[in-house]
Amino acid sequence: MKKTTSNLANIFTALLFAVAVASFVSCSNGKVEKLEAELKKFTDERAMVESNLVTFDSLDYTVFSKQE
Repeated sequence: MKKTTSNLANIFTALLFAVAVASFVSCSNGKVEKLEAELKKFTDERAMVESNLVTFDSLDYTVFSKQE
């Protein structure tokens, strides 16, 4: 009888640990995905700004100041 109770307690403990690990992993994956999305947004915005600066420099040099 004691062995059965001990086995059930071990199984319950293992299941509880598995659920805790699974919930922790799922939470961390969500945070990682959110950070990756923010990083992609930042890099996309940075590329757009750099492209706009190149266009602005070109327009400033050729159109507005007529230095070409």
